[in-house]
Parts: sequence; C-alpha cells; structure tokens
Amino acid sequence: GDQLWLNWVIRVSSPDHCAVGYVQATVDTDDVAEVAYVIGSAWSRKGIAAEATAAMCARLWQMGIRGVQAHVHPSHAASEAVARRVGLRPTGELDADGEQLWELKRPDSL
Repeated sequence: GDQLWLNWVIRVSSPDHCAVGYVQATVDTDDVAEVAYVIGSAWSRKGIAAEATAAMCARLWQMGIRGVQAHVHPSHAASEAVARRVGLRPTGELDADGEQLWELKRPDSL
C-alpha cells in the first residue's frame, strides 16, 4: 500500500524481439525511486542498459518522481558505468551490503 513497484522488460529491436534484461523502480511515499537494472552478459557493453535506465528515469520524471537512487557494488564497474552515464552520482554512503548509494534529482528540481 505504501509503495509503487514498476518493472519493465528490455527487448532488443531484432526479428525475434528477445528479452535481454529488465529495469525496475520502487517508489516510496517520499517520491524517490530506488532503481535497478539487469542486462544479460551477452548484451552488455552495447549501451542497452544505459538506454533502458535513461528511459525509465524519463518516465519517472513524467510521473512526478523527484529523485532516483541506486545501490551499486563498488567492484561492479559495469553498473557504475550505467549509473554514471544516466547522470547518477555516488554519494559516498555505503549500505549494509557494502554497496554505494548513487543519486540523481529530477532535472527541473535542481
């Protein structure tokens, strides 16, 4: 009741439109979304995860969400690259799992 869960499947523009990953957002009552993204290893390093994550953020901005956050493990360079490419910035704050919190505020709320 207090959260909105949003999930999108990432499909490629090929004849079979196969699913290659997903993006998801969990929105709490403070209008900040916790986001995550997963892409199959065969499809990595093609910009697909960044494109899908940017599209998700754009949709969240349209919904009135005021910011997004992602928890990224410091040793996962690919996830850091996706976060950086869509504009998220590391906060220096680590969670209980040792993942760093990355944040981005809605562009018109800066």
